[in-house]
Amino acid sequence: MAVAPLLLSCGPERGFSGVWQQDCETDSLTCLGSEFVFALHLGRYGDDVTGLAVRYLKAGAGLGDFDSRDECGCFVIDGGRVRDGSIGFRVELEGPCAHGLPAEGALFDSATCRSAIADPPCRALSFTLDGDEDRLQGELACDGQSLGTFDFVPKSGRVRRTCLADEACESRLEPDAGSGD
Repeated sequence: MAVAPLLLSCGPERGFSGVWQQDCETDSLTCLGSEFVFALHLGRYGDDVTGLAVRYLKAGAGLGDFDSRDECGCFVIDGGRVRDGSIGFRVELEGPCAHGLPAEGALFDSATCRSAIADPPCRALSFTLDGDEDRLQGELACDGQSLGTFDFVPKSGRVRRTCLADEACESRLEPDAGSGD
């Protein structure tokens, strides 16, 4: 009985955990200036946050539908932290193993996507979001330059835990599941 609370504390906490998609239906202004939209697959472990940021072609994905065939990169979240109801993390866009390949069956077949992978607009994206279980809102920055305010809403579905990697990298890119404390 004394061990049960310790075992239960090793799973993700509810706050911020789950699948979040950029909300282009309710507030389409946040999506107008970009060729891409994001889905966040988050797990919170105490003050640490880990997971994946998956980028999709906006033109292919539409304004509310995120189709795995339109995936344009899967990125492991780095340095995710929760502080005072805010969540912050970054994803690296540069480097030989910075991005994973799309889900099996999807292809980076768009010239826009291939260009974004080969020549990213910045080294890293930083997300700073506030919210609750209904909506996350905050800033997305590219190498410290604000790209604007973005909204994310929860979506049902399983949290994705891996990105496929090309042969030069590990067989799968996986986020760190926290310290388990």
